[in-house]
Amino acid sequence: MENHIFLLMLLFLVQYYSVSISASLSHETDQQALLAFKDLVTSPSHFLENNWTKKTSFCSWFGVTCSPKRQRVVALRLPDMQLQGTISFSLANFSFLSMLNLENNNFHGGIPFVLGHLPRL
Repeated sequence: MENHIFLLMLLFLVQYYSVSISASLSHETDQQALLAFKDLVTSPSHFLENNWTKKTSFCSWFGVTCSPKRQRVVALRLPDMQLQGTISFSLANFSFLSMLNLENNNFHGGIPFVLGHLPRL
């Protein structure tokens, strides 16, 4: 009986830590994708450079909306920001993204085809 209790406790701990690690990696993936986007974009006011920093949670960055439960990026809204550059392929890492608004900016190049594979977009 004691062996069964020990095994159940061990199983619970393994499951708990694997979920925690998975969530942490997911958050890291979203943050890295946003930073990769920022690296390919410039603006006259340097707004993203000043606002999107690792000092604060990416869920509180301007234009970024995260789901309350999972803290994953669900929307990226940066219209009319005078942004210039290319749209990063890294945006395809936002598996929960359901809204992308980059209208009225000055992007060049094509829209990454992989964005079309995001199931919620």
